[in-house]
Amino acid sequence: MSELAGTAATPETQGLALLSKLHDILRRQKARIIDIEYMRANPVYFRHVLGLIVEADSADLRGLRGDLATLYLAPGGLFGLLPPPAPVSAPVLLVQEAPAQPAPASSIAASVSQKYVGRLR
Repeated sequence: MSELAGTAATPETQGLALLSKLHDILRRQKARIIDIEYMRANPVYFRHVLGLIVEADSADLRGLRGDLATLYLAPGGLFGLLPPPAPVSAPVLLVQEAPAQPAPASSIAASVSQKYVGRLR
């Protein structure tokens, strides 16, 4: 945030600028692509990407990591402003009934012969 500290940018704008810079550095130096929008919305993915930076040998990445952690994870940070996640409902299982008896082979052949099958050119 040292570069953006003197500007009148909102924290969201500062965060997006830092994430864009992180994306660019990781793409150029490490050949690694991250999803900026998902990082802004998901604290788990955000922490995962910051964990990848810990093992980086670049001073730029380490400085960026500190700035991002302060902006997003500190008390009153951007992740504190997110609405709580919606509760996950139980998945609905769709059950299909199996046919009582398999169709005889002659009826399958008859239904296949009645359908139009185009040929490839």
